[in-house]
Amino acid sequence: MGKELRANDYSDAVLHPDFRKHFKSKPKHMGHLGCLFSHIGIYRMVVDQRWGMTIVLEDDAVLDAEFRTQLADRLARVSQVDPNWDLLLLGFSCDYKSYDKCHRNDGADIQMSFIVPVSYFMGTWGYVIRNEDVAAKLLKHMFPVTWCIDHHLCNMIEKKKLKVYGTLPSLAFHPGKWRMSSWGYECFRPYSKYRSDTNG
Repeated sequence: MGKELRANDYSDAVLHPDFRKHFKSKPKHMGHLGCLFSHIGIYRMVVDQRWGMTIVLEDDAVLDAEFRTQLADRLARVSQVDPNWDLLLLGFSCDYKSYDKCHRNDGADIQMSFIVPVSYFMGTWGYVIRNEDVAAKLLKHMFPVTWCIDHHLCNMIEKKKLKVYGTLPSLAFHPGKWRMSSWGYECFRPYSKYRSDTNG
């Protein structure tokens, strides 16, 4: 679906000119735009249909065998850490080798045994939106879109518009190897017939 999108079809109010320029130079990355619009569509549904707490899972997410039990536990723990949390990442990556900005997580202690405050991350294959008010806030600060969904959310964190926490170990996985350098955590899920269409 994302490959069928055309960056020039969107105004500067929707798509930042720098992001449009990126797609013109690397059209195979149009899948990122499709992914981003899918997440935005979910935020709109959460608001319009007043879904309340919502789990967002991308189609290639792999869940922990004890997902339901573990999720209930992590939600209780993050609510004790911060009753006003916005997003809880069920799986993410932040490897120093990928982005120097991952050092923003340094010094953030693991709280309640499993919960970490996250300042920078990559990956939106699994996370929880606390309620429709948070989804409305995401929509309010989403445009113009400046980069892929995870990087855009990180910009909101940096501007103190969003409070994001993660759970370690992860409860949702993505094919491949992922590392959270600040906490020395690494996980691996074999590719096993997996093929991403995000990057071409």
